[in-house]
Amino acid sequence: MNLAALPDDPTRTADYGYFDWEDDDESLPITEAEAVVAVMACLAGHMPDAFGETREYWCEVLLDQISEPVDFCVAFLTLLGHGGDTPIEALHLRQQMHRFIHEHACDLIARKH
Repeated sequence: MNLAALPDDPTRTADYGYFDWEDDDESLPITEAEAVVAVMACLAGHMPDAFGETREYWCEVLLDQISEPVDFCVAFLTLLGHGGDTPIEALHLRQQMHRFIHEHACDLIARKH
């Protein structure tokens, strides 16, 4: 069978959002930046809760996301200011945490509705 002779390209992939089950970023109730700012304010004690959850809750779920010993080392090095540029691992960990906070906040908002 000659796949190149088929009318459709077998290597083509659909754009994200083409299928109904894929989330459309425009439909998310909050941006990543808004979610992170709200959780940071909660963790700093400036707000009693973020998305209906307390400071203790957010501490627990965020710590659960740092599962590897290397992640703890990176987090502590960043926290303690290891004296230099932020290591690439810390930037990666920060991006992971921001994505998690955003997804988790959107889930919490969706549960309320």
